[in-house]
Formats: sequence, structure tokens, C-alpha cells
Amino acid sequence: MFCKNCGCSLDEGVKFCKKCGTRVEYEEVSYVVKPEPVTVPNKAESNDPFPNFQPNYSAPENNYGAPAQQNNFNAPNYQEPQPQIILNQIPQNQYSPQCRPISAWGYFGYNLLFSIPLVGFICLIIFSLSSDNINRRNYARSFWCWFALALILGAVFGVLVLITGGDLLDEIAYYF
Repeated sequence: MFCKNCGCSLDEGVKFCKKCGTRVEYEEVSYVVKPEPVTVPNKAESNDPFPNFQPNYSAPENNYGAPAQQNNFNAPNYQEPQPQIILNQIPQNQYSPQCRPISAWGYFGYNLLFSIPLVGFICLIIFSLSSDNINRRNYARSFWCWFALALILGAVFGVLVLITGGDLLDEIAYYF
């Protein structure tokens, strides 16, 4: 139960609010519930698609006409929110070696490494199959996605050049 004046939660049976001192008035409310009769048709007379279904009906477990019980709902207690962990504030030594994040300069270095023609391609294969660091592996795999996208766009452009018979290249060269 709550105080009507300040909204403070009240214990059962108190006469005054512990926060504002307002007198607590209890209302006695009674509810009378009349059960509706349930009729089950005769199985032989009905076209029931579930003839073996036995409904389980039971009467409510309260005394009809008795005063209803009061709601014992208590408002939830307020809890301070937990501080959020920001990745940059976690020391590097608290990460497992597999989950250690890569810095911005690390990504820059991997871009330079992957751009070297033969060595970069070999490192790209090794890093995309390695499980030493998940972040490095996923970054190497993202390069494979870019390669696939570049091959698809190159194939589409090549087909367009073949269809137009080289006129497309002349049109593009005209603008440059």
C-alpha cells in the first residue's frame, strides 16, 4: 500500500505515513465473483475435432462474498546504475591475447603490410586463417570481402566493355 499524499510505501497495518505523517485510511472493498456455468456438449452429439480432449475446469479457491485481500505490492527499490566499462579505460594487460584490441596505428600498419604485392597477400592468407588474435583475423577477412567486391565490379565493368564493343572506354576517355 502507498501513501495517498506522498506516495511512500507503507507497511501493513500502520496508521500514519512514516515520511509525511498523513493519517492512513484503509478502504474495505469486497468483490463478489459469480462463476459462469460451463457446459460441455455430449461427445456423441458434437462434431468435435478433438473428441478425446478432457477440459480441466476447477472453481476458484476463495470464499465468495468475503472481503478481498489488499494488494501487497511494494515499489521496487531504486538501485544506482552500474558504471559502464569503456574499452579505452581497460588496461591492455587485462585482455586475453586472443581478444586484444588493435590500435589505430595497428590498422594503419596492417593496411601498409597488405598493400605489399606478394608479401602482403601471403600475410593476408595467414592472418585470415590464424586464431592468434580475433580482431586481426576479422580485419584480414574484411580485406577478402573488399577483394571479392572489386572482382565483381571489375567483371561487371568488363562485361559492359565487351557489350558496347569498346565504345564505353571511348566515352569515359572523352570526359577525362
